[in-house]
Amino acid sequence: MRENLIKSFSVKKKKPIALLVFIGVWLIIAWAIVSTIIYGFITDRFIGELAVVILLIALFSFFVTKVFLWNWNGEESISFYKDYIEIRKRGLPFFSSLKIPYTEYEGIDTTSDKTPSVLKIYGIAGGKLNIKYLGRSMRFGQSLDNAEAEQLINEIELTLKTIQDA
Repeated sequence: MRENLIKSFSVKKKKPIALLVFIGVWLIIAWAIVSTIIYGFITDRFIGELAVVILLIALFSFFVTKVFLWNWNGEESISFYKDYIEIRKRGLPFFSSLKIPYTEYEGIDTTSDKTPSVLKIYGIAGGKLNIKYLGRSMRFGQSLDNAEAEQLINEIELTLKTIQDA
């Protein structure tokens, strides 16, 4: 698979220190609460509403942990292979990957990002680049500023032209 790699671009997530401190403190408190409830459950064998509460807190804490890890160590990459483009989000114990065959690729631009601000602040969604394929779009480059986004688009278009000419 890697032998067909033509070119790859990576964008490292910028670390929002204030957000990381806030989420980190919240996680410590949340996991302390979950641990205390689990300890009480094991030692006193109480059941009932607390089982539901612990489940909800634990599920939400897993989601917040994912957001924390993404903001701490996230990286987006776009790789060009012989037959497709692969877009990856790395930095978590698991990562997401999207493969777009060149026949399905429609274009890339920096159109306005309509992602809600809350999702952008926490790094859950959004990005400067809009990659279009099969009538859908995907945002890429959460940490890019406008100049970096334009430069990356130019490099991507040059890479695509090289691939088409080959």
